[in-house]
Amino acid sequence: MLFLRRVSKPDAPYYTLEIEPDGTVRQKRTMYDRQKEDIKDAEKFLREWQKVISKRITAKERGFAEKSRILRNQEFTQMRENQVIIHTGDLRGQLLVDVLMKDLMENKEELAGTALADAA
Repeated sequence: MLFLRRVSKPDAPYYTLEIEPDGTVRQKRTMYDRQKEDIKDAEKFLREWQKVISKRITAKERGFAEKSRILRNQEFTQMRENQVIIHTGDLRGQLLVDVLMKDLMENKEELAGTALADAA
């Protein structure tokens, strides 16, 4: 888990992120499990950050990331099969897997690199 802060307000909460080893963002939420309009600005920053992570990631970390991706997909499948619904807050009544899928920002740089490695 990481905390994303604004440079102009480093002591103020902004977004809490759940990150996989390759920089894939699983969740990005602010107070009360919400997202605001400013999430678009945060996502632009996170895409740039993912590019930097892709240049630094080791083979071992790529292995952890692949395991994480497999587990995530299994969890999402299980949640969908079980029809896991959010029961409180602004997201009440929605399928948890649908909310998580909207939050998901896979590291496109790493996915492209994995596809190239698989083809070789």
